[in-house]
Amino acid sequence: QYIIIKKDGDTEGIENREWEETTSGSEITGLYHGDSVYGRLYDGVNESDYAYSYILDNEAPVVNVTAGGTATNSVTVSVNATDEESGMKDIVTYTYSIKVTGQADSTYTTPGNANGITSNNYTFTGLTQGTNYTVRVQVNGDKAGLIGTGTLENQVTGTVGGATGGLVTGNIVASSPTWSNGQASITLTTNTGMQIQYQVNNTTGNWTTITSGGTVTSLNHNDTVYARLYDGTNHGDYASVTIQDKIAPTISNITTNVTYNSITVQVTATDAQSGIATYTYTINGGNQASTTSASHTFNGLAASTSYSIQVTVTDRAGHVTTETKTISTTEDPNSVTKVLKAGDYVYYVDGTGTTRTCVVLWDSNSQYGVQIITMKNVKVEILGVEGDLTNGITTYNNAISMLNSAANDYNNTTYSSSARCVGSVPNNKNEQSGTSIWAGYSMRDGDSNYTIDSIQMGVLQIFNIGDPYWLASRYTDGTSEYRNYSLYSIDNHGALDRIFICQIYSGGGGSAKRYGLGLRPVFTLNSNVKVTGGNGTSGSPYTLGV
Repeated sequence: QYIIIKKDGDTEGIENREWEETTSGSEITGLYHGDSVYGRLYDGVNESDYAYSYILDNEAPVVNVTAGGTATNSVTVSVNATDEESGMKDIVTYTYSIKVTGQADSTYTTPGNANGITSNNYTFTGLTQGTNYTVRVQVNGDKAGLIGTGTLENQVTGTVGGATGGLVTGNIVASSPTWSNGQASITLTTNTGMQIQYQVNNTTGNWTTITSGGTVTSLNHNDTVYARLYDGTNHGDYASVTIQDKIAPTISNITTNVTYNSITVQVTATDAQSGIATYTYTINGGNQASTTSASHTFNGLAASTSYSIQVTVTDRAGHVTTETKTISTTEDPNSVTKVLKAGDYVYYVDGTGTTRTCVVLWDSNSQYGVQIITMKNVKVEILGVEGDLTNGITTYNNAISMLNSAANDYNNTTYSSSARCVGSVPNNKNEQSGTSIWAGYSMRDGDSNYTIDSIQMGVLQIFNIGDPYWLASRYTDGTSEYRNYSLYSIDNHGALDRIFICQIYSGGGGSAKRYGLGLRPVFTLNSNVKVTGGNGTSGSPYTLGV
């Protein structure tokens, strides 16, 4: 006979319970872990004392771990646990652990989210690339409370590929630079499914992580971008690309603002890559200025002068573009050629240091340039030799050059380029007439040179009546018996006069006279001379400076 007492069942008063009868060798079914079976002998009338046996499950579940795949930083596993004794619990929990294959079991580590979970698959992440791992799974468990354990060895993680080819081809590809405001950006892409890490000009610092298609910005010419693949834990070898500006800047226009003593240069230039670094301005091969400004002014220049202006534009990559223009300064508004008009009064400090009051005889509208004449004689110049025909002839023939030479003694080169005696040709003061032979003597012919100055003096009414003076021009007349050789002059009434120098007879011999008249120089002013004061009237003549 037998009785089955279920686990944790009440065993009190067991003898008085209803016993089941069975024969020797029969099978009792429907037993569970923890049940107790009580049995006794029975002869149909009498029973013996009972004995009992506990039903126990001492076999842990069988755990089968299968591979679910590996990546460069992860291992995935699936688990199947069975129990042929008490059976598995309705709710089974799994604890996943991992170690490097070959290391001690004490090195197994269990991620925080892998302890006692109900999922029968799990992915280990954050693993080292190219490493052999062993996975252990503990299953809890069967209805007897036993924990089963299964392992899976030789789960080798993959290796993150390296970047190659200067980021032109391979695992990571860099786009061509896109420039804006002097800086560049590039796009990094990969078809590996991994992330990308990059650094600029370094490989030892912190790497920035981006996804495929991310951009690297604020790059300068000659910056180097280093990039590598990154799986979240591991990275591959890096490759690099250097940002290069290979295009020189463009000068589209150069404009100038010109005055009599300055030239301002305004440059329109562009550089769509690294940007313009400097503008260098050079005038006449020297006087160079380098600046970041697209405008520069050259000061202290000479008026009415041609200058060669060279502009060199340099970008941040060191590429240069150069253009040259020839620019002329304007006439100085205070220049004598600009201000002085015929008839104006001018103070002139002559070569002796004496200030002379002069009048503008010719201005810049004439073909002779600006020439001024003294209002008064500077000295008495003596020509001729009394009674000495030979020396008289010499004086006559050389009178014009002698008068001009005497006038030149008063020239001040600071203000004037030359001086001449009034009455000489304004733009060729030593112009001479031809010669003729009379009674065996070679004599200069008469001329009308005096008319050029005298007509203009008449227009301006500046004959200076009361102070006779020489005109550097000759006059000849006579008969068949003699010839007179004279020099023109202005008498004390302001009228044209002739001063007899010598007379030669047809039969030979003659006479000579000695005369002293005033000398009125005419000065040709330098173009750089400026009017510094006065108003050009007789009461307030212009003053000059340089």
